[in-house]
Amino acid sequence: MDVIDGDNNFVFAEISQELVRDTIMSMPTKKTPGHHKVGMNAIKACLPSILPVITNLFNASLSSGCFPRHWKLAEVLAQPKDGDYEVAGNNRHISLLPVLSKVLERIGHVQLVSFLTSNTDLLSLHQSGNRRCHSTETLGVLFTSHLYKAYKAIDEKKVTAVLMFDLSKAFDNINHQKLLIKLRSLGVSGMALAWFDSYLRDRKQQVRNNSSLSSTLGLKHGVLHWCILGLLLFNLCINDLPLVCKTCKVESHVDDSKLNVSFSNKEINGGLDDLKQDLLRVAAW
Repeated sequence: MDVIDGDNNFVFAEISQELVRDTIMSMPTKKTPGHHKVGMNAIKACLPSILPVITNLFNASLSSGCFPRHWKLAEVLAQPKDGDYEVAGNNRHISLLPVLSKVLERIGHVQLVSFLTSNTDLLSLHQSGNRRCHSTETLGVLFTSHLYKAYKAIDEKKVTAVLMFDLSKAFDNINHQKLLIKLRSLGVSGMALAWFDSYLRDRKQQVRNNSSLSSTLGLKHGVLHWCILGLLLFNLCINDLPLVCKTCKVESHVDDSKLNVSFSNKEINGGLDDLKQDLLRVAAW
Protein backbone atom coordinates (compact mmCIF):
# COMPACT_ATOMS: atom_id res chain seq x y z
CA MET A 1 0.00 0.00 0.00
CA ASP A 2 1.65 3.22 -1.20
CA VAL A 3 0.63 6.29 0.82
CA ILE A 4 3.47 8.57 -0.33
CA ASP A 5 3.48 10.49 -3.62
CA GLY A 6 6.46 11.65 -5.66
CA ASP A 7 6.92 14.72 -3.44
CA ASN A 8 7.05 12.57 -0.30
CA ASN A 9 3.60 13.78 0.76
CA PHE A 10 0.77 11.71 2.19
CA VAL A 11 -1.94 10.53 -0.19
CA PHE A 12 -4.70 7.99 0.33
CA ALA A 13 -4.10 4.70 -1.46
CA GLU A 14 -6.95 2.89 -3.20
CA ILE A 15 -8.31 0.15 -0.98
CA SER A 16 -9.32 -3.38 -1.91
CA GLN A 17 -12.36 -5.42 -0.97
CA GLU A 18 -10.08 -7.73 0.99
CA LEU A 19 -8.82 -4.81 3.12
CA VAL A 20 -12.36 -3.60 3.79
CA ARG A 21 -13.49 -7.10 4.72
CA ASP A 22 -10.53 -7.67 7.05
CA THR A 23 -11.06 -4.28 8.71
CA ILE A 24 -14.75 -4.92 9.32
CA MET A 25 -14.22 -8.45 10.61
CA SER A 26 -11.54 -7.24 13.07
CA MET A 27 -13.82 -4.66 14.68
CA PRO A 28 -15.89 -5.44 17.82
CA THR A 29 -19.40 -6.70 17.11
CA LYS A 30 -21.18 -5.50 20.25
CA LYS A 31 -20.38 -1.79 19.99
CA THR A 32 -23.50 0.41 20.30
CA PRO A 33 -24.40 1.85 16.87
CA GLY A 34 -25.07 5.52 16.16
CA HIS A 35 -28.22 7.18 14.87
CA HIS A 36 -28.51 4.80 11.88
CA LYS A 37 -29.13 1.94 14.37
CA VAL A 38 -27.36 -0.55 12.09
CA GLY A 39 -25.04 -2.60 14.26
CA MET A 40 -21.73 -4.18 13.30
CA ASN A 41 -23.33 -7.62 13.62
CA ALA A 42 -25.75 -6.75 10.80
CA ILE A 43 -22.91 -5.42 8.63
CA LYS A 44 -20.88 -8.58 9.15
CA ALA A 45 -23.86 -10.82 8.41
CA CYS A 46 -24.59 -9.04 5.11
CA LEU A 47 -20.95 -8.46 4.16
CA PRO A 48 -20.71 -10.93 1.22
CA SER A 49 -23.52 -9.04 -0.54
CA ILE A 50 -22.63 -5.44 0.33
CA LEU A 51 -18.81 -5.57 0.29
CA PRO A 52 -18.37 -4.27 -3.31
CA VAL A 53 -20.71 -1.35 -2.64
CA ILE A 54 -19.00 -0.42 0.62
CA THR A 55 -15.55 -0.61 -0.98
CA ASN A 56 -16.62 1.64 -3.88
CA LEU A 57 -18.16 4.09 -1.40
CA PHE A 58 -14.97 4.25 0.67
CA ASN A 59 -12.75 4.70 -2.39
CA ALA A 60 -15.03 7.45 -3.70
CA SER A 61 -14.80 9.26 -0.37
CA LEU A 62 -11.00 9.06 -0.14
CA SER A 63 -10.36 9.99 -3.79
CA SER A 64 -12.82 12.93 -3.84
CA GLY A 65 -11.82 14.41 -0.47
CA CYS A 66 -15.39 14.18 0.81
CA PHE A 67 -16.48 12.50 4.06
CA PRO A 68 -20.16 11.38 3.89
CA ARG A 69 -22.41 14.02 5.43
CA HIS A 70 -24.84 11.56 7.05
CA TRP A 71 -21.95 10.01 9.01
CA LYS A 72 -21.13 13.28 10.76
CA LEU A 73 -24.01 13.18 13.26
CA ALA A 74 -23.05 11.81 16.67
CA GLU A 75 -25.34 10.68 19.46
CA VAL A 76 -23.82 11.62 22.82
CA LEU A 77 -24.33 9.54 25.95
CA ALA A 78 -23.37 10.66 29.46
CA GLN A 79 -21.19 8.10 31.24
CA PRO A 80 -20.89 8.74 35.03
CA LYS A 81 -17.31 9.09 36.29
CA ASP A 82 -17.66 9.87 39.99
CA GLY A 83 -19.81 11.85 42.38
CA ASP A 84 -23.36 12.98 41.67
CA TYR A 85 -24.16 11.98 38.08
CA GLU A 86 -26.77 14.76 37.86
CA VAL A 87 -23.88 17.26 37.93
CA ALA A 88 -22.78 17.63 34.31
CA GLY A 89 -19.09 17.87 35.16
CA ASN A 90 -19.15 14.43 36.82
CA ASN A 91 -19.97 12.70 33.55
CA ARG A 92 -17.81 11.62 30.64
CA HIS A 93 -19.51 11.94 27.28
CA ILE A 94 -19.25 9.19 24.67
CA SER A 95 -20.06 9.88 21.03
CA LEU A 96 -21.86 7.12 19.11
CA LEU A 97 -21.30 7.14 15.35
CA PRO A 98 -22.59 5.04 12.44
CA VAL A 99 -20.55 1.83 12.26
CA LEU A 100 -19.50 2.31 8.62
CA SER A 101 -18.06 5.73 9.49
CA LYS A 102 -15.88 3.95 12.06
CA VAL A 103 -14.66 1.52 9.41
CA LEU A 104 -13.75 4.37 7.06
CA GLU A 105 -12.02 6.17 9.92
CA ARG A 106 -10.02 3.03 10.76
CA ILE A 107 -8.85 2.72 7.14
CA GLY A 108 -7.83 6.38 7.02
CA HIS A 109 -6.15 6.05 10.42
CA VAL A 110 -4.07 3.04 9.36
CA GLN A 111 -2.84 4.76 6.21
CA LEU A 112 -1.92 8.01 7.99
CA VAL A 113 -0.14 6.20 10.83
CA SER A 114 1.79 4.15 8.26
CA PHE A 115 2.99 7.38 6.64
CA LEU A 116 3.87 9.05 9.95
CA THR A 117 5.79 6.08 11.32
CA SER A 118 7.72 5.59 8.07
CA ASN A 119 9.02 9.16 8.54
CA THR A 120 10.56 8.83 11.99
CA ASP A 121 11.12 12.56 12.48
CA LEU A 122 7.43 13.47 12.15
CA LEU A 123 5.98 12.11 15.39
CA SER A 124 7.15 13.31 18.79
CA LEU A 125 8.90 10.63 20.82
CA HIS A 126 7.55 12.25 23.99
CA GLN A 127 3.88 11.28 23.55
CA SER A 128 2.90 7.91 25.01
CA GLY A 129 -0.85 8.14 24.47
CA ASN A 130 -2.85 6.57 21.63
CA ARG A 131 0.19 4.89 20.13
CA ARG A 132 0.92 1.23 19.52
CA CYS A 133 3.13 -0.31 22.23
CA HIS A 134 2.83 2.83 24.37
CA SER A 135 0.86 3.38 27.58
CA THR A 136 0.93 5.06 30.97
CA GLU A 137 3.46 2.38 31.94
CA THR A 138 5.68 3.44 29.04
CA LEU A 139 5.50 7.01 30.28
CA GLY A 140 6.50 5.94 33.80
CA VAL A 141 9.48 3.97 32.53
CA LEU A 142 10.57 6.85 30.28
CA PHE A 143 10.29 9.40 33.08
CA THR A 144 12.24 7.20 35.49
CA SER A 145 14.87 6.67 32.81
CA HIS A 146 15.31 10.43 32.53
CA LEU A 147 16.05 10.69 36.22
CA TYR A 148 18.56 7.84 36.24
CA LYS A 149 20.29 8.20 32.88
CA ALA A 150 19.69 11.47 31.11
CA TYR A 151 19.93 13.73 34.14
CA LYS A 152 21.90 11.39 36.42
CA ALA A 153 19.92 13.35 38.95
CA ILE A 154 19.78 10.63 41.59
CA ASP A 155 23.46 9.71 41.31
CA GLU A 156 24.47 13.35 41.54
CA LYS A 157 22.04 13.97 44.43
CA LYS A 158 20.14 16.57 42.47
CA VAL A 159 16.64 17.77 43.16
CA THR A 160 14.07 17.14 40.43
CA ALA A 161 11.10 19.48 40.16
CA VAL A 162 8.07 18.10 38.31
CA LEU A 163 5.09 20.15 37.21
CA MET A 164 2.08 18.16 36.02
CA PHE A 165 -0.69 19.76 34.01
CA ASP A 166 -3.87 18.65 32.31
CA LEU A 167 -4.99 20.44 29.16
CA SER A 168 -8.58 20.80 30.37
CA LYS A 169 -11.23 20.39 27.65
CA ALA A 170 -8.36 20.03 25.16
CA PHE A 171 -10.30 17.75 22.81
CA ASP A 172 -13.22 20.20 22.70
CA ASN A 173 -11.15 23.29 21.99
CA ILE A 174 -9.05 22.26 18.99
CA ASN A 175 -9.18 24.85 16.22
CA HIS A 176 -9.86 23.05 12.95
CA GLN A 177 -7.94 25.47 10.76
CA LYS A 178 -4.85 25.24 12.96
CA LEU A 179 -5.14 21.45 12.95
CA LEU A 180 -5.28 21.43 9.14
CA ILE A 181 -2.19 23.67 9.03
CA LYS A 182 -0.36 21.15 11.23
CA LEU A 183 -1.48 18.28 8.99
CA ARG A 184 -0.15 20.17 5.96
CA SER A 185 3.17 20.77 7.73
CA LEU A 186 3.44 17.00 8.31
CA GLY A 187 3.03 16.28 4.59
CA VAL A 188 -0.74 15.78 4.22
CA SER A 189 -1.80 17.56 1.03
CA GLY A 190 -4.15 17.51 -1.95
CA MET A 191 -7.25 15.36 -1.71
CA ALA A 192 -6.05 13.81 1.57
CA LEU A 193 -6.02 17.24 3.23
CA ALA A 194 -9.41 18.01 1.66
CA TRP A 195 -10.74 14.75 3.12
CA PHE A 196 -9.61 15.67 6.64
CA ASP A 197 -11.13 19.13 6.16
CA SER A 198 -14.41 17.49 5.14
CA TYR A 199 -14.16 15.05 8.05
CA LEU A 200 -13.88 17.91 10.55
CA ARG A 201 -16.35 20.33 8.96
CA ASP A 202 -20.13 20.54 9.57
CA ARG A 203 -20.24 17.92 12.31
CA LYS A 204 -23.30 17.78 14.53
CA GLN A 205 -24.31 16.06 17.74
CA GLN A 206 -27.38 15.43 19.86
CA VAL A 207 -27.60 14.12 23.40
CA ARG A 208 -29.55 10.93 24.14
CA ASN A 209 -31.12 10.31 27.54
CA ASN A 210 -32.86 6.93 27.45
CA SER A 211 -35.36 7.34 24.58
CA SER A 212 -35.23 11.14 24.50
CA LEU A 213 -33.06 13.12 22.09
CA SER A 214 -32.00 16.74 22.37
CA SER A 215 -32.05 19.16 19.48
CA THR A 216 -29.06 19.01 17.13
CA LEU A 217 -26.06 21.23 17.80
CA GLY A 218 -23.31 22.05 15.31
CA LEU A 219 -19.65 21.52 16.25
CA LYS A 220 -17.37 24.30 15.06
CA HIS A 221 -14.24 23.17 16.88
CA GLY A 222 -12.80 20.17 18.70
CA VAL A 223 -12.49 16.48 17.84
CA LEU A 224 -14.62 13.63 19.19
CA HIS A 225 -13.04 11.92 22.22
CA TRP A 226 -13.97 8.34 21.50
CA CYS A 227 -13.72 8.17 17.73
CA ILE A 228 -10.83 6.44 15.97
CA LEU A 229 -9.36 9.45 14.19
CA GLY A 230 -10.05 11.96 16.96
CA LEU A 231 -7.34 10.56 19.23
CA LEU A 232 -4.72 10.59 16.47
CA LEU A 233 -5.63 14.11 15.36
CA PHE A 234 -5.34 15.33 18.95
CA ASN A 235 -1.85 13.84 19.19
CA LEU A 236 -0.83 15.61 15.99
CA CYS A 237 -2.28 18.87 17.27
CA ILE A 238 0.04 18.87 20.31
CA ASN A 239 2.90 17.10 18.52
CA ASP A 240 5.23 20.10 18.82
CA LEU A 241 4.65 20.73 22.54
CA PRO A 242 8.09 19.36 23.60
CA LEU A 243 9.80 21.86 21.27
CA VAL A 244 8.32 24.79 23.17
CA CYS A 245 10.35 24.29 26.34
CA LYS A 246 13.94 25.57 26.49
CA THR A 247 15.13 23.97 29.74
CA CYS A 248 12.63 21.38 30.92
CA LYS A 249 11.89 17.97 29.49
CA VAL A 250 8.28 17.25 28.54
CA GLU A 251 6.60 13.84 28.59
CA SER A 252 2.91 13.38 27.79
CA HIS A 253 0.16 10.82 27.85
CA VAL A 254 -2.64 12.25 25.71
CA ASP A 255 -3.59 15.56 27.41
CA ASP A 256 -1.69 14.93 30.66
CA SER A 257 1.89 16.22 30.59
CA LYS A 258 4.87 16.48 32.90
CA LEU A 259 7.49 19.23 32.83
CA ASN A 260 10.59 18.25 34.76
CA VAL A 261 14.00 19.72 35.41
CA SER A 262 16.84 18.69 37.76
CA PHE A 263 19.26 20.94 39.62
CA SER A 264 21.52 20.95 42.66
CA ASN A 265 20.51 22.29 46.06
CA LYS A 266 22.55 25.41 45.37
CA GLU A 267 20.61 26.07 42.14
CA ILE A 268 17.07 25.77 43.50
CA ASN A 269 16.02 29.34 42.76
CA GLY A 270 17.38 29.21 39.23
CA GLY A 271 15.90 25.77 38.60
CA LEU A 272 12.44 26.80 39.74
CA ASP A 273 12.68 29.95 37.63
CA ASP A 274 13.56 27.80 34.59
CA LEU A 275 10.48 25.70 35.32
CA LYS A 276 8.32 28.81 35.59
CA GLN A 277 9.63 30.28 32.32
CA ASP A 278 8.96 27.06 30.43
CA LEU A 279 5.46 26.90 31.88
CA LEU A 280 4.86 30.44 30.60
CA ARG A 281 6.10 29.32 27.17
CA VAL A 282 3.65 26.41 27.23
CA ALA A 283 0.82 28.76 28.22
CA ALA A 284 1.68 31.09 25.33
CA TRP A 285 1.86 28.11 22.96
